[in-house]
Amino acid sequence: MDMRRHMRAAAIAALGFGVLGGAAAAQESAAPACGVTIFFNAGQTVIGRQARDVLIEYARDYPGAPMVITGYSDAAGSAAANQAVSLQRARSVAAALEGTAILTVSGAGAAVLPGTSGQNDPANRRVDAVRQDCG
Repeated sequence: MDMRRHMRAAAIAALGFGVLGGAAAAQESAAPACGVTIFFNAGQTVIGRQARDVLIEYARDYPGAPMVITGYSDAAGSAAANQAVSLQRARSVAAALEGTAILTVSGAGAAVLPGTSGQNDPANRRVDAVRQDCG
């Protein structure tokens, strides 16, 4: 592991959920080589500077790698509102990566992850940025 990755991994581990920044937090996914997850506060669609820095660093590690960007929301609110929020979150992440990767961007609306505490669980308010060539 090169020094830059080691330092980033140490910072992420020390902060628990990852690098906190403004309205969102970033966390490398369970398979760090495959993607990054950005978490959002309820109703928020803007990523913070630190989360943006994590995204840019990840994209630099895999230049030109096609990325699939999928936004999600919790289940609070209407289906239409959740769809709009999830898509705007995905677009915010895509904007941070613009020019650094080829992107597919989508919003999946409300998605309750298995193992979360329910429809309003913060883990459901996220964007997954995953390399297309993984898995």
